[in-house]
Amino acid sequence: FARIGVNKVRLTGGEPMLRRDLLEIISGIRAIDGIREIVMTTNGQHLPGMSERLKEAGLSRLNISLDSLQPERYKQITGGGSLERVRTGLEEALAAGFAPIKLNVVLLRGVNHDEIDDFIALTKDRPVQVRFIEYMPLGESDRADARITGDEILASHPTLIPVEPAYAGQPSRDYQMPGSIGRVGLINPMSHRFCADCNRVRVMSDGMLRPCLGSNE
Repeated sequence: FARIGVNKVRLTGGEPMLRRDLLEIISGIRAIDGIREIVMTTNGQHLPGMSERLKEAGLSRLNISLDSLQPERYKQITGGGSLERVRTGLEEALAAGFAPIKLNVVLLRGVNHDEIDDFIALTKDRPVQVRFIEYMPLGESDRADARITGDEILASHPTLIPVEPAYAGQPSRDYQMPGSIGRVGLINPMSHRFCADCNRVRVMSDGMLRPCLGSNE
């Protein structure tokens, strides 16, 4: 992949931090000529105590999946996860120099839609980007009635200011609250498709390639 021009690798899953050889994988990818950035998406449960080691291995940035800031709701959504561990891991990662850290939030009406303001508040004094992601149907489940679009968020938060994207081909439209350090990103695979700008390919755990999460090809 590096030989044909790919310079960024994302480790995702499932949960990549369950890999006992994760640090070895990161350092191995970092050693490949042409790879300039290694990013990992994690649920944050195993992040406490690991940020310095991840940085030393060569990890560039972190994305953390976080669908609620309320401990009991988070536990229910994740099937037993600890919000405290995620928040501890987040603060440790910021202290280790991971910035910006992206927080991926899938909004669902009737589940966590009442936390939008709380998530946006995280961007005020931290170098984090909260990314609100439209629910994307996978398999037989659609739940279109529960989907919250980016346009809905913009309509209810008119003080969000559009800002230039951080890099070409990114899926999010970026905004900022006046006076805030961080950003708010809107990723809308259903209402604002970004297929024409997509520059990604996925290598699955069985070695197969998937050009798109929305397709079984």
